[in-house]
Parts: sequence; structure tokens; C-alpha cells
Amino acid sequence: RPAIMAAGALVFIFTFTSFGVVLLLGGFRYSTLEVEIYYQARDIFDLPVAATLALIQIIFMLVMMTVYTRLQSTMTLDLQSMTQVQRKPERLADRLIVGSAVGLIVTLIFAPLGALIWRSLSFHPNRSLFHHYQNLLENRVVGSRIARTMSDVIGSAPLDVIGNSIKFALLSTIFAMLLGLLTAYLLSGRWRGARWLDPIFMMPLATSAVTLGFGFILTMNFNGIRDSLNSLFGVSIQNSWDLRASWVLIPIAHILVSMPFVVRSVLPVLRSVSRSIYEAADVLGASPMVRWLRIELPLISRAVIVGATFAFTMSMGEFGASLFVARQGNMTIPIAIQRLLGQSGTAGDAYALSVLLLLVCAISFIVIERIRGLSSGEF
Repeated sequence: RPAIMAAGALVFIFTFTSFGVVLLLGGFRYSTLEVEIYYQARDIFDLPVAATLALIQIIFMLVMMTVYTRLQSTMTLDLQSMTQVQRKPERLADRLIVGSAVGLIVTLIFAPLGALIWRSLSFHPNRSLFHHYQNLLENRVVGSRIARTMSDVIGSAPLDVIGNSIKFALLSTIFAMLLGLLTAYLLSGRWRGARWLDPIFMMPLATSAVTLGFGFILTMNFNGIRDSLNSLFGVSIQNSWDLRASWVLIPIAHILVSMPFVVRSVLPVLRSVSRSIYEAADVLGASPMVRWLRIELPLISRAVIVGATFAFTMSMGEFGASLFVARQGNMTIPIAIQRLLGQSGTAGDAYALSVLLLLVCAISFIVIERIRGLSSGEF
């Protein structure tokens, strides 16, 4: 029951903070809290209303994340190989249930993905079947009346956009792994305060990327901090800087979004390791570094790789926060797709770029399933 309730809470959190799906499919007509924050902040620039909505969401999600982490802490994990616990459905009723479930999942997942791949191909008699993919290399977009470069539509060359996404994903993965490992070790310790820190560290997972991006816009400006210090404490600070136009904000936002996935991948494995293993290493005279390299790291290595793959995939597909902080020349693939879909004559190129992103994510999750093995993460 705790596992089912925790899964339900996690589904609710992800649905409550969904932004890209609602923005593209529902728009402002079916506006949710996420879309309304974006609308108030970007379209009409009513920052107080946007900040109020963001605060309401943060409080609500903090409560939900506290419930989720408490439920997760009550679950016990028995690390066993998949081959030891899986069984084939033998009875007719079991086969019908499994077949119906698999058929429904396959239809819901692969039907839209198959349609996306189909629409990315060009069946025009005077064009190549892979015309839209060639546009990604040649930077050419053929509209209904005129020929123009794709960079005119998205503000950057397609190859530069792809390079930006890969660069930001690699940087985010490295720092998300470092911070995620430190956080997992802190939460897995015997310190009593760890259970209260757990939901706080998981807040980036529950808080929407839109709220994070909006927060960066408000805070990553030293002028505002300087004015607050001057008014509160009478501190006179003359220096000034503004990170809101810097590309650095994009990997920072991606790190915050992806770090909880690293923590939730590594933390259950750390908690499942018997303390007697560490005590035996101490008795045998192993130093903390030797113990970590020869005992702990081999035990958590699969979970670490899974967390890194999750971080890379999340960074590649991150949309909400990037939409706030990305500037000209620092655009990522999801933002380019959104802009191409909003222009006439460029939908095919958006489909091709989407298939490219889909391929990267599919490879990442295949790696996760192949490596995960005995490791037991929460996702």
C-alpha cells in the first residue's frame, strides 16, 4: 500500500506541474497553474500575480512531496534480480490481463510517436523522403511562397541548437551527479534531520520548471539584491551584475530539475546496503577513501549510471525553465520545436527535430534498462 500511494503521489506531482503538454495541446483556453504563471510573467508582465501563483504552487507541492518522501521511507527494498522474481502468465485470465494492459500501453505510447515519425517524412514528388532532416543540415526551410533559412525562424542554426542541447546536457549531468551523490549520502545517514531535508531537496522535482525559470528571472540580478541590502541594512554596494542574459542559467536550471532523479536513483541503494559491510571494512583498517572506492562505489555504480542517464535525458528534453532563461544563440531543441510549430511551413522540420530528440531519449532509456539490473531506483 505505501508503494501504491507513493506512486499515486508521484503521478499527481508530475501531472500538476505539467507545462509543455498543456501549452501545446490546450493553450491558454485550458490554462493550468503552470500556463497561467507563464502567461502572467511573459505576456502581460504582471510579476506580482505570477509570483503569488508560484508561491501557492510551491506550498502545495511541498506538502505533496512531504507525503511522498514519508511514504517512500516506509518502504523496504529487497534487492533481487529480475530473473528471480519475474514469471510468465500461464492462466488464460493472466494472459488476457497482461495482453490488454500491454496493448493499451503500446497504443497510447507508440501511436503518437509513430505518427510523429510518419509526419517527419516528406512524400512530396519533387523532394527527398528525408527532406525535413536535410533541412536540419542545410539550414533551409521552404515555405509556401518563399525560401528562407531556418535560422530566421528559430534565431539559430539547427546544428547550433543541437550542439547547445548536448553541451548543456553534459554540463548538467556532471554537476547533477556530484550534487546528487552528496545529497543521497546526506539523506541516507542516521542524522534525524535528514527526513525533514528529504522533501526540501526534492522540491525541484515537485516545483515546476516554469516556477524555477521565473524565479531565476527575479533573482539572478544583483541589482535587486543590492537594493534590498541597502534598504534593510544600509549596506552600500556599488558593483552590479546580471546573469539573466547569460547562458549559464540554462545548465543551472537543468541541474536543479535533474538532480532529484539522481538522488532518487542512488538513495534506495545506499539505504539497502547493510551497515555491517562498512563496519567490517573499518575493522580491517580500510580508510574512508579506500572503503568508498572498493566497496561503496561498486555497490552503487549501476544506480549512479542510471541517475546520470536520467539527468542527461531530462536536460535534453527540459522545456519550461529553458523557455524563461534561454536567449538568442542559446536555444535548445525543445524551444526550437515550439517555435517551428508556431510558424507556417515549418511543421515538418519541427517533426524531424522532435524525432531526433525522441531518438536520444529512447537510447538513454534503453541504456537505463540494460544497466539497471540489480540496482533499484524509484523511477
